[in-house]
Amino acid sequence: MKARVADFGISRQEKSALHSSSDIKGTFGYVDPEYISTSIFTKKSDVYSFGVLLFELMSGKNAQKNLMEYVEFVALGVEDNEGWEEIADPRLEGKFDAQQLNFMGGLAYNCVNPVSRKRPSMRKIVLALSEILKPRNSETYRVITEETTFELDLQGTFDSSLTER
Repeated sequence: MKARVADFGISRQEKSALHSSSDIKGTFGYVDPEYISTSIFTKKSDVYSFGVLLFELMSGKNAQKNLMEYVEFVALGVEDNEGWEEIADPRLEGKFDAQQLNFMGGLAYNCVNPVSRKRPSMRKIVLALSEILKPRNSETYRVITEETTFELDLQGTFDSSLTER
């Protein structure tokens, strides 16, 4: 069985030839705040929405019901590679790999960076998520691509090394 996710709030632009639209489309809770303020839709707007989806999956909380406020509160306590466990869905009853959850929390937090140019590309997100499938003992996940090497720290802070160059 494969899970399918549809309409998790990807913002859409009304006129594909233009880069701005006054008619903002998207699902509340998933829409990039930068897109709301500028009416400029970019690929990084989808990255933001995907980060919200990751937090929704981790927490079991609905993005339309103050999920991001909860994420910001939890992020205040993330330190020394620990802290994202606080956001874990209670229905998991503690049955999860804390290192993987911290990794995913750090990745999701990079995706929802308020500054779009500091968000990772979807390509890097895919590479990073595939990396989580490999067992690790270190506190850093290393992703090597043809063009670049980047590391995801588990500190839960915005990591500028994930941004597009």
